[in-house]
Amino acid sequence: MKSEQLDLVNLVKRTDKELETSISKKREEHGLDAELDAEEKALIVRQMHEEQDDRNKTYLN
Repeated sequence: MKSEQLDLVNLVKRTDKELETSISKKREEHGLDAELDAEEKALIVRQMHEEQDDRNKTYLN
């Protein structure tokens, strides 16, 4: 990977980490019914898809 691509990946990961922290704080304060913004919801959906893909790979191999 090019250096620019790695920088972008690191930026995205840092952003994901910040979103995870934000989600955790909101859930601590308001429980599982906490109101999440669009970016936080997108992160959760992306993580769920990645987990499902991992499970599919495990069961299909």
